[in-house]
Amino acid sequence: MAKDFIKIDLHIHTPASDCYKGKSSDDEFLKILKRAKAENLKIIALTDHNSIEGYLQYLKIRHNLINRKNELMSRQLAESSEEIKRIERELSLFDEIIILPGIEFEVKNNVHMLIIFNPNTPSERLYKFLYDSGYRDFGKESPTVVSNWDILDLYDSSRKYDCIIIDAHTDSNKGIWNTIAHGSYRASCFTSPHLYAIGYKSESQKDNIEEIFNSNKAYRRVTPISFVRFSDAHSYRDVGSQFTWLRKPEIFDFAYLQNAFKNPSEYISVEEPSLAKILNNIVQQTSTFGISDITEENLEYFRKLICGLNNSEGGYVLFGLTSDHKKRGISIPKGDNKKKETLINQVEKCVNGIDGIPKLKITTYPYMSDSIIISVNIQKSPELINIKDEGTIYSIRNNKLCVLSAMEIKSVLEEKFANDMEMSIGKRIEDVERECKKIRNYFSALPILKKFEMNSEVARFPLNYEESIDLSEREISKLKKASYNGFSRGNIFFLQEYFTPRLDYTYLRYSLPMFTIQKLGIQAKKIETIYIVAGGGVFYSHKDYPYFFEEDLPVIKLHENLLKSFRAKFITCFLKSSLMIFYCMNRLDDNDIYMPEIFERIRLPRVNVSNPNIKQSISNIEVNFDKIVDMERGFLIRIKNLRDDPLITEYDRHNSEVDKLAYEIDNEIYKMLNILPDEINVIEDYLRLNNIYLPTF
Repeated sequence: MAKDFIKIDLHIHTPASDCYKGKSSDDEFLKILKRAKAENLKIIALTDHNSIEGYLQYLKIRHNLINRKNELMSRQLAESSEEIKRIERELSLFDEIIILPGIEFEVKNNVHMLIIFNPNTPSERLYKFLYDSGYRDFGKESPTVVSNWDILDLYDSSRKYDCIIIDAHTDSNKGIWNTIAHGSYRASCFTSPHLYAIGYKSESQKDNIEEIFNSNKAYRRVTPISFVRFSDAHSYRDVGSQFTWLRKPEIFDFAYLQNAFKNPSEYISVEEPSLAKILNNIVQQTSTFGISDITEENLEYFRKLICGLNNSEGGYVLFGLTSDHKKRGISIPKGDNKKKETLINQVEKCVNGIDGIPKLKITTYPYMSDSIIISVNIQKSPELINIKDEGTIYSIRNNKLCVLSAMEIKSVLEEKFANDMEMSIGKRIEDVERECKKIRNYFSALPILKKFEMNSEVARFPLNYEESIDLSEREISKLKKASYNGFSRGNIFFLQEYFTPRLDYTYLRYSLPMFTIQKLGIQAKKIETIYIVAGGGVFYSHKDYPYFFEEDLPVIKLHENLLKSFRAKFITCFLKSSLMIFYCMNRLDDNDIYMPEIFERIRLPRVNVSNPNIKQSISNIEVNFDKIVDMERGFLIRIKNLRDDPLITEYDRHNSEVDKLAYEIDNEIYKMLNILPDEINVIEDYLRLNNIYLPTF
């Protein structure tokens, strides 16, 4: 095996995927790691279908092994020694193999994309990614729901995350190449800088893709693309059956992997590589320039090459290579790392003399026994750059450095602008199609809106704003360090963010985020209270608590004794219901009922509360509401002192139970207002089109 490279497999399923062939047990999960070790894999990614459950299970297994080992060691029993040794062997697997969280994600185009996340990403952020995309039923190879996102939406959403996106199997019926029709949209999918790599099966298809990338202007990329092969293992026996070589890092971090994919010529290979092979490959490329040594004159020429390659298609500059591509190397006494660092610093400092931000990647190669070759990969960027105070725009033409004329500069800028516009066309088309669906849905919505208005009346709630209390800097600091979702008990309601009516990826649904501030000196009044907060979030409490919000925005408080016809619990549920959100967005153009112009037009059902059927529906709603609040209280108590990521899986289990009850509340409200099944479908389609969270069962 090449000693300068390691093997990676970034497409592995676990028992968390419904198509996995094996038992769903901790031992099965460990078998995957054991197989990875046997195949000499150093980095793996666990990529279950639309799920991170498998990755979180690995964290939980490791957590449990550590706890069990500590427990056995504390007992100091002789008979425990064998079990401790077994646990240590299993824990060593986690130390020897880097495990990355990933998802095999199905976009609405039916294309499967791999998303590999930075392992430092909190688990709740990973859940948010899935929830925002429309997935809740995790692990299914053929999901029962369609994602909110197409490929370009996925790219756009990924900007908020530290991740790598890979076309999982481009030349299968679930890949970009075979699934997306020829045209500007497919070109945009391939040319986006958010796509790091392309997974493939057929070498001939890979060659076809590379040929199009090189010959078709619409497919030209700003950064190179890596071609990769991974196992797509659906049993532990398949792990490592296909893999990719990655140049060995001195110290691994996620940024190293991201940068490696952007420079595949030197860092990524599907064939067994060697530094000599890679160096020879770079030397033979037409976009490679040689500079024999590091001198002031040569560094000035190097600055011009940086600008020229950046302003054209990118390429390489090799120090220690003659201008006619003969390897000479730069002499360095064996083991003289200080001189090596000095040379690299001289090369790096050249960017200080350039207007703009060129993207350079510097790599060194040993040559002979006492020399090195310094490779500088210069990537194309959307902006033209030039040497400071010189005003000359350099480019590369016919593999030579040249100066662009005014007309040529104009032409280059126009071409860059046209390419940028072309890349966005596919996304714009998708946006237009979505808007057309919304308009069609709006016509279907009109009779529902009319029915609701005929069977409801303006609530005329008092607009009662209450200001935030004052706290000391020390007290505020204490609040900020606490869990953002709050505890089950406390003496202050604390807001850290704006809340929308539908809190999809957090377990806090109906009850307040509560915290304790010692010696607050304010007594909460015992009266049922509805809190409406900035963003339109709605909460309930059996007491009127003081609150603190760093943004210094007031909250709207509705007390039980000021409400008409219905109790506070029912009104809380109604304000958070799908019907109310649907009505506000269609008739009032927003679902933020915190805004006075919307708050003053809130409507409540006009029904006979003494009617046995209506009475039963209201009772059912309030019973389900009480269940939700009890579940939240119990859940918050359980997780209050937990800080380990594996236990974040408990959040989702809790959410799924709350979702069922909230959905039943929705259905009782539909029943009260005689909203028919076809009309419910219109409401739910509208909410999903507008990315409003709605559980799917």
